Order: sequence, then C-alpha cells, then structure tokens
Amino acid sequence: MKKIMRVCSRFCRRISISLFIVLSIVVSLFAFLYCDIANKIIRDEKKDIDRCKYLVDVPYLVYGDSEIIDSISKANIKNVDIIVNGLTEYVGEIEMPRLIEISMTDSIYKYPIITGRYPNCNDLRNENTPCLVLGKAMKRYTYRKNDNDYILVNNSEYIVTGYIGLKTSNILDYSVILFYSNVSEEIKKDIYYYGDKMGVMVHFLSDISEDAVDEIENNAIDNNYVRTEDELFFASGQKEKIYRIMAMCIYLFSVVLIVLVMYYSYIIRRKEYAIKRTFGYSYFKLLWDIFIVFMIYIFMGVILSQGLVILVSGLDAVVSDIKSIISDNVVGVLKYVVSTVLLVMIVPAVQLRKEELINIVRSN
Repeated sequence: MKKIMRVCSRFCRRISISLFIVLSIVVSLFAFLYCDIANKIIRDEKKDIDRCKYLVDVPYLVYGDSEIIDSISKANIKNVDIIVNGLTEYVGEIEMPRLIEISMTDSIYKYPIITGRYPNCNDLRNENTPCLVLGKAMKRYTYRKNDNDYILVNNSEYIVTGYIGLKTSNILDYSVILFYSNVSEEIKKDIYYYGDKMGVMVHFLSDISEDAVDEIENNAIDNNYVRTEDELFFASGQKEKIYRIMAMCIYLFSVVLIVLVMYYSYIIRRKEYAIKRTFGYSYFKLLWDIFIVFMIYIFMGVILSQGLVILVSGLDAVVSDIKSIISDNVVGVLKYVVSTVLLVMIVPAVQLRKEELINIVRSN
C-alpha cells in the first residue's frame, strides 16, 4: 500500500511540476511576444514618420479673427504647403471628437494615396459638396451613396475622394484631411473661434529646400504669429513604454519561476541522474535528456498559447497583436525559444558539472 501511495505521490508531483512549467511558458511567451511586436511597431512607425515628414516644418501659433485666418490661405508662398493642425471635430457618427488637419493652400499632400485621389480643382470649387481625404481605417465610418463614399463632419456631409495609408504602420490610418477652400461654414466658424480665443497651430511645410524657411519667416512677421516647437500629429499604434517594461518584467519573472521549478525537479531526480552517470551516461547525454524534456514543455506551451489565441480571436487591441505574431511571425517565437532555453538550461548545466553524482549513489 505504501508503495502504491509513493508511486501516486511521485506521479502527482511530476504532473503538477509539468503543468506549472507549461503554464509559466504560456505566460512568458505572451509577455515576450508583446514586447517583440511593440518594438517592431515602434521601429516601423519611426521609419514611416521620417518618410512622411517634410524637409522643412516651421510651426506657428496664430492668433486673430477671421481676416487673419483667411490671410493664411492666401499667403501663396512658392513650394510651401500650409496646414492647420490639431483641431478637433466630430467625424462620422462617433461620440468623441477626432483630430483633423486642414490644408490652407489646397496642396497635394506627400502622404501616399491607397485608393482614389486627392481632390482636384473641380472638387474644391464645388461649394455644395465639400470633400476630404481619409486614412484607410476611417472607411468604416463612411456610407455609400451615388457610387461614392461619404462621411459626416460635424453633421455636414463630405465626399471622400481618396484614402491614404502605409504598408508598414498605421500612423496615417485615422487621418482626416480637409481643404480650407472647400470646408463647410461651420468648420470655418470653428477655426475662427479657435484663432480668436486660443490660437490655431499652423505648419508651413516644404519638401524642396531649407531656403524656404527664410521666405516663410518673412511672410510670418506679424504680431499674430508666435513661433513654436509643435510637431505634426501622427496617430500612433505604438505601445506605451510602461506596458513594455511590465511585459518584460513578467517574462523574466516567469522564466525565474521556470528555473526554480526545473531546479526542484533536478533535485528530486538527482539519484536517477547519478545512477545513469554510474552506468556510463556522459555529462552531455544527461544535459541533452534535460534539454529534450524542456523542449517538450516549450512545444506544449506554444500549442496551448495558440489555442488560447484562437479562443479569444474576436478580441482586438493587445490580443490581436499577439495573435498576429504567434500565427504569422515565426521569428518571434523562435527568438523566445532560444532566449528562454539559454536562460533555463544554465542551472542544470552548472549543477551537473558541479556535483559528484557518483558520490550521491555511494551515500545511499
């Protein structure tokens, strides 16, 4: 009876150890992949922001009434685009206001068009139907009419002439670009209100030459213009630094737990390893056996995590990022396996080298 109890106890202990290690691997895998996808997003966004930025960006906070604002649209500075940035308006049928940009010079932006086009002269002269350009993710807020996409801005109807976006990041996906000569009177009143009460942020942009700065500043010498350090706003999908730090801490903590449990497993199997050593097993053969067992745990952890992702595949945000990484980015999983195996195998490698396993057999 005691022998049966001993066998059952040993079986339950091994099952609980295996289960704990596998669950720790699942947690550490999610944390590791979160950091991996977040860092990739940040790298891609930085490249795209550098690509979308103008060579020259001279921002001013402009104060004044409607005449001051209208004069900006008539500045007519050669090779310079003028954008009012940072205004908030209600776009689509959403309850929260969204940041928009207004082109004061009707210039063609350098942001790449995916479908459609930037508005032409005929579009901008049409006072009955104002037009705009949207980021590709804003299409969900549009509605179809007369073979065209339309969207509401402050309950005024705008026709969508085109969608912008980038392949490697989502910094342009939620953009809303209006054109001053074609906006509704309600939007103009908002601009006048901002200008009169708190000022509007105006960016003078050029992609031709840095010499444009002098011409911009000569045209902006006015008591109503205050030079600032503002930057064009890009809607970023990057993860907050604190979340990445937390995820990495969770990963390291999970790995530490795995190491401790693996060490415990090693301690209770020392006699078994000592006997194998006595019967001719080499150091590397014993280490290889431990490695194979841990790789089985890794495999089970990856499979379980993939199953969990499938179960929650309807969720968005962080889970969708992890789903994409596990399903598509094999490199991320391989990096996790290599990093974790190297960290975990240090303890058994040192212990097997340090201990005289044959003495353990003799002492028993």
